[in-house]
Amino acid sequence: MVRFNVDVTLNFCESVSRIPGCHFVFVSTGLAYRDQGRPLREEDPLDTQHPYGASKAAADILVRSAAAEFGVPLTVFRPFSFSGLGDSSSRLFPSLLRAAAEKRPFNMSAGTQVRDHCAAADIAHAIVLAILQGSASGQPAQVFNLGSGSLQPLRSLVEGVVEELGLEVSLRFGERELIQFEPKHLVGDIALARARLEWQPRLNFAYAIWQLAQESFPALKLNEPRQNL
Repeated sequence: MVRFNVDVTLNFCESVSRIPGCHFVFVSTGLAYRDQGRPLREEDPLDTQHPYGASKAAADILVRSAAAEFGVPLTVFRPFSFSGLGDSSSRLFPSLLRAAAEKRPFNMSAGTQVRDHCAAADIAHAIVLAILQGSASGQPAQVFNLGSGSLQPLRSLVEGVVEELGLEVSLRFGERELIQFEPKHLVGDIALARARLEWQPRLNFAYAIWQLAQESFPALKLNEPRQNL
């Protein structure tokens, strides 16, 4: 993770410094922040023991320094939790759908951790807006949190998605321990992205998971939830 997230990022930044007018966009993560027990703002400290978050935090700090040195216009995004079309990983919601497709119970933590989940398409839309807006050379890097702007316990979020989809799956909360270094409160303040990019989430998160199911688990018979927030 360090070799890719740090070394490759810095090499790319140095390379694009040789391309006139090139605007570099780096996708960091909300996991890079130190847990503050409240919605996180862009000026909050980057400090985590989460391995992935730490590698991204290092890259986030170093790429901003490199961009300033090389004169590269830079925008940094720190997305919080997201899912939707194309999410074929072992993360929470693909795993939930996979359990339903295989007709087996889905074991989770107690679900008391507070989370902020957003549709992947909304994250992509923010990145496109930043690219279209551009960034001037010699200016400080722009940094934006991306998320839903709402917060709720993970258990409530999962139960809400299951209900909206009519997903037939047995949720077993408390059957797994929290992953080591997982923050208890991971929510982003998205006021800056709203103000400067004129961006805000548009898709209902349950609809994004419905799209993912249609793409990756078409045998599941689900209710189609409302599309827009």
